[in-house]
Amino acid sequence: MAFAIDEVALKALEDELFAKRLLFTDRNDWTVARVISAYRSQSHVEANFRQMKDPSVVSLSPMFHWTDQKIRVHVFYCVLALVVARLMTR
Repeated sequence: MAFAIDEVALKALEDELFAKRLLFTDRNDWTVARVISAYRSQSHVEANFRQMKDPSVVSLSPMFHWTDQKIRVHVFYCVLALVVARLMTR
């Protein structure tokens, strides 16, 4: 089995399609670097929310509470556990 890469076609494809993003923000006081940094850290935040849904790690459910106060305390404990887990990861 043999293969070859057409470098000219690859360069044209890279220039046309790869790594093009438009970021819009209403934060006029942020620098370009800060906007890009915030965009790139979005995946970390999404991973944290996925971990909060994972029943084997830090799970918000099942929640067997019926009063608002107990639900707030349960959510507080789950978020606190997630923060401790993230600090341990660091």
